[in-house]
Amino acid sequence: MRDNPGKQPGDGGVAESGGTTDIELLLAASGQADISLSSYKSKFTLLFVDVVGSPAFFERYGETAVLVMLQQQHEMIIPAIREAGGEVVKSVGDTALTLFGTAGKAAKTAIRIQQKVEKYNRKRPENERSQVRIALGYSSGSADDKENFNGVVDEVIQIGKISQGGQILLSSAMHEALRKNKSIQSDK
Repeated sequence: MRDNPGKQPGDGGVAESGGTTDIELLLAASGQADISLSSYKSKFTLLFVDVVGSPAFFERYGETAVLVMLQQQHEMIIPAIREAGGEVVKSVGDTALTLFGTAGKAAKTAIRIQQKVEKYNRKRPENERSQVRIALGYSSGSADDKENFNGVVDEVIQIGKISQGGQILLSSAMHEALRKNKSIQSDK
């Protein structure tokens, strides 16, 4: 977990003056992706995931408990991403930005993550449950093109900011890509 004065650990929301949110840190770091984008020459999908409720969890149980909760969330989320062939571009606090080669794999992974969190929550007392919000963005352009890549990053993070816990929201381009993919259905 990163120390950041003016905010609580895992707070994806608004920080006090001088502080930044995990989402803002993720957005700032997106131009410095730790992976090679050159393998995504023709199209790519970004999956943004954010743990909801960690600030309230922190207030109620303290820093150690929120760190344990976030570690448990990461142990569900990150393996699901990697098993589906996704790559973690950046992870900051309670947020992660991941890259997939196909819209279908990213969408199925988003659904799988929500299912895992739901199953996890069934075993927890109601006051200890957490949720994740997920946003998906798609581009038929190259991830190697920094302007194109950063534009999709901006879009998916903005969509993520308006989503609620338990939701998976799609960009228009992602919706269109899934509409063409018969293996998964999307409601607009």
